[in-house]
Amino acid sequence: MTAISRTLFSSNAAAFDSYSRLVIALRLLLPSIGILLLALLIVWPLLNRGSNDILLKSYQTTEDLAQEKEGLHNPVFQTLDEEKRPIFFDADHALSNQLNQEEVELSSPTARLNSGLEGEIDLQSESGFYDQKGEKLNLDGVVSVKNSEGFELITDGVEIDLERSEAISNQQVTGHGPSGRVRAEGMEIRNKGGVIFLKGKSTIVMSPEGAGN
Repeated sequence: MTAISRTLFSSNAAAFDSYSRLVIALRLLLPSIGILLLALLIVWPLLNRGSNDILLKSYQTTEDLAQEKEGLHNPVFQTLDEEKRPIFFDADHALSNQLNQEEVELSSPTARLNSGLEGEIDLQSESGFYDQKGEKLNLDGVVSVKNSEGFELITDGVEIDLERSEAISNQQVTGHGPSGRVRAEGMEIRNKGGVIFLKGKSTIVMSPEGAGN
Protein backbone atom coordinates (compact mmCIF):
# COMPACT_ATOMS: atom_id res chain seq x y z
CA MET A 1 0.00 0.00 0.00
CA THR A 2 1.43 3.32 -1.06
CA ALA A 3 1.75 6.31 1.27
CA ILE A 4 -1.11 8.08 -0.54
CA SER A 5 -3.36 5.03 -0.24
CA ARG A 6 -2.55 4.67 3.47
CA THR A 7 -3.38 8.36 4.00
CA LEU A 8 -6.71 8.10 2.22
CA PHE A 9 -7.56 4.90 4.12
CA SER A 10 -6.72 6.53 7.46
CA SER A 11 -8.77 9.62 6.61
CA ASN A 12 -11.78 7.51 5.57
CA ALA A 13 -11.50 5.38 8.70
CA ALA A 14 -11.34 8.45 10.93
CA ALA A 15 -14.34 10.02 9.16
CA PHE A 16 -16.32 6.80 9.48
CA ASP A 17 -15.41 6.54 13.17
CA SER A 18 -16.53 10.15 13.78
CA TYR A 19 -19.79 9.50 11.91
CA SER A 20 -20.43 6.38 14.00
CA ARG A 21 -19.90 8.30 17.24
CA LEU A 22 -22.25 11.04 16.00
CA VAL A 23 -24.99 8.51 15.21
CA ILE A 24 -24.65 6.91 18.65
CA ALA A 25 -24.75 10.32 20.35
CA LEU A 26 -27.88 11.33 18.42
CA ARG A 27 -29.59 8.08 19.37
CA LEU A 28 -28.94 8.90 23.01
CA LEU A 29 -29.82 12.60 22.82
CA LEU A 30 -32.96 12.59 20.67
CA PRO A 31 -35.21 10.82 23.21
CA SER A 32 -34.02 13.22 25.93
CA ILE A 33 -34.71 16.24 23.68
CA GLY A 34 -38.17 14.87 22.93
CA ILE A 35 -38.93 14.53 26.65
CA LEU A 36 -37.73 18.09 27.31
CA LEU A 37 -39.91 19.47 24.51
CA LEU A 38 -42.93 17.60 25.84
CA ALA A 39 -42.30 18.93 29.34
CA LEU A 40 -41.97 22.47 27.94
CA LEU A 41 -45.33 22.15 26.17
CA ILE A 42 -46.94 21.17 29.47
CA VAL A 43 -45.24 23.80 31.63
CA TRP A 44 -45.38 26.74 29.19
CA PRO A 45 -49.13 27.51 29.64
CA LEU A 46 -48.63 27.55 33.42
CA LEU A 47 -45.71 29.96 33.16
CA ASN A 48 -47.76 32.31 30.96
CA ARG A 49 -50.95 32.20 32.99
CA GLY A 50 -52.69 35.58 33.01
CA SER A 51 -53.74 37.61 36.04
CA ASN A 52 -57.32 36.34 35.73
CA ASP A 53 -56.34 32.84 36.79
CA ILE A 54 -56.89 31.71 40.35
CA LEU A 55 -55.28 29.15 42.58
CA LEU A 56 -57.73 27.13 44.61
CA LYS A 57 -55.69 24.77 46.78
CA SER A 58 -54.76 21.99 44.34
CA TYR A 59 -57.17 23.36 41.72
CA GLN A 60 -55.86 25.79 39.11
CA THR A 61 -58.99 27.14 37.39
CA THR A 62 -62.71 27.49 37.92
CA GLU A 63 -63.16 24.76 35.31
CA ASP A 64 -61.57 22.34 37.78
CA LEU A 65 -63.92 23.54 40.49
CA ALA A 66 -66.88 22.95 38.17
CA GLN A 67 -66.10 19.23 38.27
CA GLU A 68 -66.68 19.19 42.02
CA LYS A 69 -70.45 18.81 42.37
CA GLU A 70 -70.26 19.21 46.15
CA GLY A 71 -67.95 22.21 45.93
CA LEU A 72 -64.90 22.72 48.11
CA HIS A 73 -64.56 23.42 51.81
CA ASN A 74 -62.20 26.12 53.11
CA PRO A 75 -60.79 27.08 49.68
CA VAL A 76 -58.10 29.74 49.34
CA PHE A 77 -58.04 31.90 46.21
CA GLN A 78 -55.16 33.90 44.78
CA THR A 79 -55.17 36.52 42.04
CA LEU A 80 -53.01 39.52 41.08
CA ASP A 81 -53.66 43.24 41.31
CA GLU A 82 -52.68 45.77 38.64
CA GLU A 83 -49.17 45.90 40.08
CA LYS A 84 -48.88 42.11 39.84
CA ARG A 85 -48.96 41.75 43.62
CA PRO A 86 -50.77 38.67 44.97
CA ILE A 87 -54.17 39.09 46.62
CA PHE A 88 -55.65 36.29 48.71
CA PHE A 89 -59.23 35.66 49.78
CA ASP A 90 -60.96 32.62 51.17
CA ALA A 91 -64.34 31.18 52.13
CA ASP A 92 -65.91 28.42 54.18
CA HIS A 93 -67.29 26.84 51.03
CA ALA A 94 -67.07 27.43 47.27
CA LEU A 95 -69.33 26.11 44.54
CA SER A 96 -69.11 26.80 40.81
CA ASN A 97 -72.13 28.50 39.28
CA GLN A 98 -73.48 25.90 36.85
CA LEU A 99 -75.01 28.60 34.63
CA ASN A 100 -71.83 30.67 34.49
CA GLN A 101 -68.54 28.94 35.20
CA GLU A 102 -66.79 32.31 35.40
CA GLU A 103 -68.55 32.80 38.76
CA VAL A 104 -67.90 30.99 42.01
CA GLU A 105 -70.53 31.11 44.75
CA LEU A 106 -69.00 31.61 48.21
CA SER A 107 -70.11 31.05 51.80
CA SER A 108 -68.61 33.35 54.46
CA PRO A 109 -65.97 34.89 52.18
CA THR A 110 -63.20 37.03 53.67
CA ALA A 111 -60.70 39.30 51.93
CA ARG A 112 -57.89 41.65 52.90
CA LEU A 113 -56.78 44.88 51.25
CA ASN A 114 -53.24 45.79 52.23
CA SER A 115 -51.79 49.19 51.37
CA GLY A 116 -48.50 48.52 53.12
CA LEU A 117 -47.53 51.68 54.99
CA GLU A 118 -51.14 52.78 55.55
CA GLY A 119 -52.31 49.54 57.13
CA GLU A 120 -54.80 46.91 56.06
CA ILE A 121 -58.54 46.33 55.91
CA ASP A 122 -60.32 43.01 56.43
CA LEU A 123 -63.73 42.40 54.86
CA GLN A 124 -66.08 39.54 55.71
CA SER A 125 -69.67 38.70 54.78
CA GLU A 126 -72.29 35.99 55.04
CA SER A 127 -72.15 35.11 51.35
CA GLY A 128 -70.90 36.36 48.00
CA PHE A 129 -69.49 35.37 44.65
CA TYR A 130 -66.25 35.74 42.73
CA ASP A 131 -66.46 37.03 39.16
CA GLN A 132 -63.30 35.67 37.62
CA LYS A 133 -63.68 37.42 34.27
CA GLY A 134 -64.34 40.84 35.78
CA GLU A 135 -61.91 40.33 38.69
CA LYS A 136 -64.63 41.34 41.16
CA LEU A 137 -65.42 39.87 44.58
CA ASN A 138 -69.00 40.65 45.60
CA LEU A 139 -69.83 40.40 49.31
CA ASP A 140 -73.54 40.02 50.11
CA GLY A 141 -75.62 40.07 53.27
CA VAL A 142 -74.16 41.70 56.37
CA VAL A 143 -70.63 42.85 55.57
CA SER A 144 -68.06 43.69 58.24
CA VAL A 145 -65.18 46.01 57.37
CA LYS A 146 -62.39 46.30 59.92
CA ASN A 147 -59.15 48.26 59.76
CA SER A 148 -55.91 47.80 61.64
CA GLU A 149 -56.72 50.74 63.95
CA GLY A 150 -59.74 49.03 65.50
CA PHE A 151 -62.52 50.69 63.50
CA GLU A 152 -65.41 48.54 62.23
CA LEU A 153 -67.99 49.44 59.58
CA ILE A 154 -71.15 47.43 58.88
CA THR A 155 -73.09 47.50 55.61
CA ASP A 156 -75.25 45.22 53.44
CA GLY A 157 -73.18 44.79 50.32
CA VAL A 158 -69.67 45.52 49.04
CA GLU A 159 -68.08 45.08 45.62
CA ILE A 160 -64.30 44.63 45.67
CA ASP A 161 -62.28 45.43 42.56
CA LEU A 162 -59.47 42.92 43.03
CA GLU A 163 -57.34 44.30 40.22
CA ARG A 164 -57.31 47.81 41.72
CA SER A 165 -57.58 46.69 45.38
CA GLU A 166 -60.53 49.02 45.93
CA ALA A 167 -64.08 48.51 47.20
CA ILE A 168 -67.41 50.31 47.08
CA SER A 169 -70.78 50.08 48.83
CA ASN A 170 -73.93 52.03 48.00
CA GLN A 171 -75.79 50.73 51.05
CA GLN A 172 -76.19 52.40 54.44
CA VAL A 173 -73.06 52.20 56.54
CA THR A 174 -72.74 52.34 60.32
CA GLY A 175 -69.54 52.06 62.27
CA HIS A 176 -67.70 52.57 65.52
CA GLY A 177 -64.15 52.65 66.76
CA PRO A 178 -61.73 54.24 69.21
CA SER A 179 -62.42 57.75 67.85
CA GLY A 180 -66.24 57.59 67.78
CA ARG A 181 -69.22 56.51 65.64
CA VAL A 182 -70.16 57.13 62.00
CA ARG A 183 -73.21 56.75 59.79
CA ALA A 184 -73.31 57.26 56.01
CA GLU A 185 -75.20 56.37 52.85
CA GLY A 186 -72.29 54.47 51.38
CA MET A 187 -68.52 54.21 51.30
CA GLU A 188 -65.51 53.78 49.05
CA ILE A 189 -62.24 52.13 49.99
CA ARG A 190 -59.30 53.43 47.95
CA ASN A 191 -55.50 53.37 47.88
CA LYS A 192 -55.51 49.61 48.42
CA GLY A 193 -57.30 49.99 51.74
CA GLY A 194 -55.38 53.04 52.89
CA VAL A 195 -58.33 55.47 52.75
CA ILE A 196 -62.08 55.10 53.43
CA PHE A 197 -64.44 57.75 52.03
CA LEU A 198 -67.98 58.09 53.41
CA LYS A 199 -70.62 58.79 50.75
CA GLY A 200 -73.85 60.79 50.81
CA LYS A 201 -75.27 62.27 53.96
CA SER A 202 -72.84 61.34 56.72
CA THR A 203 -72.79 61.75 60.49
CA ILE A 204 -69.66 61.51 62.63
CA VAL A 205 -69.85 61.55 66.42
CA MET A 206 -66.45 61.86 68.06
CA SER A 207 -65.78 60.23 71.40
CA PRO A 208 -64.00 62.30 74.10
CA GLU A 209 -60.83 60.26 73.52
CA GLY A 210 -61.10 60.77 69.76
CA ALA A 211 -61.80 64.48 70.10
CA GLY A 212 -58.70 64.86 72.25
CA ASN A 213 -56.58 63.49 69.40
